[in-house]
Amino acid sequence: MNTLPRLNADVPSTSQRLSGEEGDEGTGVSLGRVGGQLRIGLVRHATHDSQPCWRITVRTAEAARDIAARFGGFREPRDVGGDEIQVQTVANKIQIVLAGPEAIIPEIRLGGVRRTARTDQEAVAPVIARLRSNVRDGKGPFPYVLLTFKLSAEPQLGLFQYVSESWSFAQSVYEAKKFFQDVDGEACVSMCLRQSQARPVSVAHGERIWEPVVSLEEFHAPSSKVASSITTEPA
Repeated sequence: MNTLPRLNADVPSTSQRLSGEEGDEGTGVSLGRVGGQLRIGLVRHATHDSQPCWRITVRTAEAARDIAARFGGFREPRDVGGDEIQVQTVANKIQIVLAGPEAIIPEIRLGGVRRTARTDQEAVAPVIARLRSNVRDGKGPFPYVLLTFKLSAEPQLGLFQYVSESWSFAQSVYEAKKFFQDVDGEACVSMCLRQSQARPVSVAHGERIWEPVVSLEEFHAPSSKVASSITTEPA
């Protein structure tokens, strides 16, 4: 089994406070420690706009060109704040390199993002159905997951992060973290956007809800061949 180069940066601790940004889904991480972020969806005029393809935020125009060349898409003209440049890709599956279980921080939070109820991964999956039901009833905690990784196809761009409060994502991350406990070294996994089965979809209005999941794949070293596995059409 091949191993991947170690990620040469510290993974933030669960106690680190993360800044948020209005207008985006899957955000909430400052670029102060990392080179970019994965994002999904938009909030437009107080309405959620679910999208089947990833958006990637980077620091430099050169990195944005590399992202667009690798994953398709275009640089968004809108200003996302600070020195961030955002690329709307055409990929709904992107392979990433995780440095092991320490690169996955799953939490269960209560009362907002600044109040942590539990921080162990055991709290995420076993009672996920009951917790999800409680949140829908306006009570109970919710998942909060932080991933730190490199893009398999563009490792030279450095560390990226992704934050999610999605239940399906928390479930898939829990399975990935359990798998890592028995693995020595790093792994390539896929970040996928899949049509949600948990919420109704309005076919009449063409509405689709896309949610992120982590899919475990065969362990291997990053190479140019990784790009060939990127899906450019929704599943």
